[in-house]
Amino acid sequence: MRNFDLMVRLLEEMAAKPDGRIILVNSFGMSEERLERRHHAENLCDAGRVEWESEHVFRITNEGYDFLAALKKNPRLRDKAKKLIAQGESWLAMFEKITSLVDKI
Repeated sequence: MRNFDLMVRLLEEMAAKPDGRIILVNSFGMSEERLERRHHAENLCDAGRVEWESEHVFRITNEGYDFLAALKKNPRLRDKAKKLIAQGESWLAMFEKITSLVDKI
């Protein structure tokens, strides 16, 4: 199951780094929390908000920064994003809709 709040936290974590990167090592016997973090980083790659740079390194993309900017500009967009997902909107479409609102707010 995808966790919207965890995806946002991962984006925020990357955005806070000078190089926009985090390391999420994939190893045998990983804790459930580490597995979930890595899986959600991979999902963010699928949505174009993060790029997979190497086996263990993930980097936030311009689209990821734009998505965070939209959420920061209007915190109510978090609820809108969750509502879109609950209504059956695809994750990629949700990311694109929320990001497109950054200039309209």
